[in-house]
Parts: sequence; C-alpha cells; structure tokens
Amino acid sequence: MIRFILFLAFAGMACKSGPGKHELPINRPADLKLHYHVDGGMQYYFEDLDIAGDSSVFLVNDHGHKIRSVKMLSGSDLDKLYQVLKNNQFDQIAYRTESKVYDRGGISIRLSWNKDQQWITVSDAQMSFVLPEWKSQWGRVCAYVAAIGKGKARE
Repeated sequence: MIRFILFLAFAGMACKSGPGKHELPINRPADLKLHYHVDGGMQYYFEDLDIAGDSSVFLVNDHGHKIRSVKMLSGSDLDKLYQVLKNNQFDQIAYRTESKVYDRGGISIRLSWNKDQQWITVSDAQMSFVLPEWKSQWGRVCAYVAAIGKGKARE
C-alpha cells in the first residue's frame, strides 16, 4: 500500500512538473520570451516571431524571398499580449500527438520565463493537434500574436 501511495505521489509530481506544463504567473514576468512559428508544411514557407525584452523580430520566408522586421514593444504592448495569453488560458490549452502524419504545417508557440527554467509549449503543427475544445482559445492567441508580427495588434 505504501508503495502505491508513493507511486501516486511521484506520478503526480511528474505530471505537474513535466516539460511545458508550467502555469502562467499572475503577473507578466520581466524576462518573458515568446517564439511563434508558422510551418508551411510541404510549401517552402515559414514565419518566425521572437519576442524578448522590449523588442520583436519577425521573419517570413516565402519560397526563398525573406522579409525581416524588428519592432520595439512597450511595456503596455507586452502587458496586452500577456493578458491575451491569460484570458485564453494558454497554459491550459491541450494538444495530442499522433503518428504517421507527414508534411503537415501549422502553428507552434513556446513561452519561457525565469531564465528559461519555466516554459509552456502549444503546437498545432506536424504531428500535434490542439484538442477541439481548445480551438477557439488557440485561435485567438494565434491571431493576436500574428498581428504583433505583422504590426497590426489591437485589443
């Protein structure tokens, strides 16, 4: 019986502290980083947006034609982004992984903070699929982050 209880305790800790299973802090961490990636699947296309500190770097590669833009972000911009993540329960969005999925594009977002010691990754690309009950929250987060990259973010 004691072995069973210890097993449950360790299993619970492993699930809570596993990769990408951290909770968003109440307030925006000062060292919050976000990486947004759009994968074109079989198309020669991708978008990358990196937000760290007070700036963002947006890169688009469309069949070898590359566009790069750098934008400064205010504390207010970062707070709005963080509020969108919190309002849409980014740390709760669940996805599943399947096998035998080939050349599927899609979007992945990784947040990290606390000197990259804590992170959350959500992916709806390649072999990962956001669960149907989280699609609307995922869509709102993706739309807002994409708008930052394209310089069109609004509340």
